[in-house]
Amino acid sequence: MRYFLAFLLATSAHATSYRVDGISGSDDNDGVTAPFRTIGRAVKSLRRSDTLVLTPMPEPYRESLPLRIGGTATEPFIVEGGGATLSGADPAPADGWRVAGNIWALDQAREVRFLFGPDACYEKGASATDIGPEQWFWEADVLSFRPTEGRSPSDYSLEMSVRVSGILTSGAGQIIVRDLTCKHFFNDGFNIHGGSAPLWFERIRGVWNGDEGFSAHENCECYVRDGVFSHNQCHGIADIDYARTHYSGITVEDNVLKGIFFIGGFHSVIDSTISGRPENIAISPSGRAGFPQSQHHPIRRATTNLRNVVVDSSDGQVGLHLRAGADCALEHCLVRGGRAGLVVDADATAYAINTIIADANDAEVVAGGSYAGDHNLYFPGRLIIGAEAYAPGQFADYQAATGNDAHSWVSEPAFIADTLWSSRASRAFGAAFDAGGFGGPDIGPVPLGTRPKEDASVLAPNATR
Repeated sequence: MRYFLAFLLATSAHATSYRVDGISGSDDNDGVTAPFRTIGRAVKSLRRSDTLVLTPMPEPYRESLPLRIGGTATEPFIVEGGGATLSGADPAPADGWRVAGNIWALDQAREVRFLFGPDACYEKGASATDIGPEQWFWEADVLSFRPTEGRSPSDYSLEMSVRVSGILTSGAGQIIVRDLTCKHFFNDGFNIHGGSAPLWFERIRGVWNGDEGFSAHENCECYVRDGVFSHNQCHGIADIDYARTHYSGITVEDNVLKGIFFIGGFHSVIDSTISGRPENIAISPSGRAGFPQSQHHPIRRATTNLRNVVVDSSDGQVGLHLRAGADCALEHCLVRGGRAGLVVDADATAYAINTIIADANDAEVVAGGSYAGDHNLYFPGRLIIGAEAYAPGQFADYQAATGNDAHSWVSEPAFIADTLWSSRASRAFGAAFDAGGFGGPDIGPVPLGTRPKEDASVLAPNATR
């Protein structure tokens, strides 16, 4: 399978390769000997197994890219983004605003769904006349905006979100998308629908969108390698129904609601970092009833595997929340900080091995459902299993009562800067982590630079079981 995927990602034998250049191209060209100017024109020419090459520009392509045709197993359809950006927003003009008091108004026929600025998403007000500083409202073909005192809309570089999604698919398969950013769309950056399978994405970014950065629906199958999903106004990633999605080397951070939300389906996340939201990863079963015999679908429960994933939470946040009907395995992960590291609701199942769960305010693990694991490291050793709460110093009682974590330890993990490093020479490390059977000592994406040499004092010498 590995070599087959590598072949697909490397192949370049395609029917026709079309180019788009938003600066020097023309829609009167043929797109082959000379580039088109717009993506929309290119879409009209694309056929099965073609290649679309975008020329990056200082400004984004203010267009969506619908992919309703795909390729074959030997000749996939390819989108070479080249580092280009698709934008769902149009820039608000500097001129043409009318001011009444502290509210500025602009004629804008197309409905504005979100209002963005550089690294900002502005809050929508209650009405055109009831908006606070740096709030906005759109109705009756008029956009209203209230700057802070002494400023005008032209000081903000406002972007009006008017397009639904960046990449859209519905039933197409055998597609590869590389090196592309989708931002400022009022729904998703990457919106995958209709049983599209398989699709491969490499080096993509879904940022500052109104809903999700990436979202797979129905029974799609997607493979994402090296992606960034941040500052989206709902979730970084939301995959629902019976989608099968696999993520490797992604960064998910600073989205408004959840970092990752899996609702039904089968998913894996490896070599990735997740941080910055009230629930960094939430998993729940699918409630979709539209599929025939959906109540019997084997992945309705939502099954997820996390391997070599760092989940970093702040005060009040939850690292990983498994809702009733969800199953998750954590292998060689770090779940750090927050109110609780791992929450397992009734009728949910979590399994952890070679994993560190540390520094949560209330408890490392709160399990009303099934929790099992071994070869783990906890700190400071607060676990709530069913009705029993185990305080630091009661880890042996927890082991005896549950039969769990026979080879696990309670010890403070060691960090050098933001990199976790556990010494192979440490007694606690040697007992908790079986590097030969369950993975090596490094947790999280391998950092640049050279790791320090091993030191037996990295972990606390008085670590307790």
